[in-house]
Amino acid sequence: SELDSDKREKVERSKLMAECLEGIFLYTRSWFGPTSHLFPTTRWDDYKHGVDMVAERRQGDLVNHHGFALDVTYGGQKTVLKKMKRIADRIKDGKMGQVDFFKASDGKYKGQLGDIPLVVTGADGNTMKELINIFAEGESFDSKLSDHPYQFQVIAGVIEQCDFYIEIAGQCTD
Repeated sequence: SELDSDKREKVERSKLMAECLEGIFLYTRSWFGPTSHLFPTTRWDDYKHGVDMVAERRQGDLVNHHGFALDVTYGGQKTVLKKMKRIADRIKDGKMGQVDFFKASDGKYKGQLGDIPLVVTGADGNTMKELINIFAEGESFDSKLSDHPYQFQVIAGVIEQCDFYIEIAGQCTD
């Protein structure tokens, strides 16, 4: 029916926008600092565990890929809050983020990452339009986005979620 077709089209558009946002995160190198890099996970880990990418930190020859895992979504605050509730419920059950098929950038580690903090970030339609337009400009994309207010929203959201999840975990041990 026409209603099903409209719904299917909306779902497909949301998936495409989320993939665009994931690409922007992977392409933009400066958002989490000069020693942090984001690496995509497998489709399995995306669907099974809700993890789109893992933040890896480098200090000299040392690599730490237990920074945090990121679920990138297209949608407003309601969508992000729904996913945050799912993560909070998992923490209440004693579970954190997990990645089954991780490969470190240096190739030295392949395998599972367990007990990794998982956070959600998203963008609404207006933010996506801005980001896509900047990305479409090409060459100076990274430098333009390093000053974009969305970067600070993302970082503030990651910090606030970590604080929230720590509080949830603390309540479980009391």
